[in-house]
Amino acid sequence: MGNNNPSQIQDLKIQIIVLNQMRDAIRQISPRLFQRSTGEDPKTTFNRRDAVYELILEALEELEDQLEDLLAKEEEG
Repeated sequence: MGNNNPSQIQDLKIQIIVLNQMRDAIRQISPRLFQRSTGEDPKTTFNRRDAVYELILEALEELEDQLEDLLAKEEEG
């Protein structure tokens, strides 16, 4: 895995940057854009937006953990 580490680290950093941008964008998007129809309950809309936001946060945590592991392995070897 030694030769792939710099490439893997770079790929993870790029993915983290993109997901951070998506996370920030989700916060800026009007909840109305998440509605399926005009008569939808606003609570459902917020739940849908929150669900997308939570998925992005979970993906970020996973990628950050992977990056930490790779950086630790790189320091060891």
